[in-house]
Amino acid sequence: MLGVTQTILRRVHHKIFEAPKGYGESLPPEYFDNQYFSGTLDFLGSVEEFANHMVTAGYLRHYTADAGAEGRILDVGCGEGIFAELATKLTPAKYTGLDISREAVRRAGLRDIPNADFVSGDAMEFETSERFDVIMSAGAIHHFTDAVALLEHLSQFLKPGGVFVISLWRYGYNGMIWQRLEKAFDLVDSTVVRNHKGQEWDVKVLAVR
Repeated sequence: MLGVTQTILRRVHHKIFEAPKGYGESLPPEYFDNQYFSGTLDFLGSVEEFANHMVTAGYLRHYTADAGAEGRILDVGCGEGIFAELATKLTPAKYTGLDISREAVRRAGLRDIPNADFVSGDAMEFETSERFDVIMSAGAIHHFTDAVALLEHLSQFLKPGGVFVISLWRYGYNGMIWQRLEKAFDLVDSTVVRNHKGQEWDVKVLAVR
């Protein structure tokens, strides 16, 4: 009971004091595992998400076009592979999905998507010898305490001229996350996506200064 109370207090503290400053809410892997088990995240495969996915995938196609099959994409917060199935049909670039949820990665692996690999881990501790044309995150960056620190860490894995492609739902204090990001990185391009329910997303391309 004490652990539940502490969690509630921590989340309330974040909502009142940290979110308005543009800091995200970091949650443990078990939280996301349970969301997959319960079906809470099933909506990510719905038609309401399709336009957001298509715009994000279009950016990936554009920024990997010159590299062809040598292109490399890293998707931070890849989930269970729904977006990967679309993205890998639009570009021959190799896709690597990273997610803190082992259940998400397990489900993604079961899709057996050609030219895609999935790995479980914390993006703030991610290390690789690979370099990527695009490092992306669709609807996940608000689950990192400090989005600026995250992209600064990941920037070492970008190829020269590589970019970040970030998609984020217009909800709560997510606009403050964008403000912090755009102070730290150059805004290359931006698109607003709106579905028939009136839900809106910002999809932005950022580059290291």
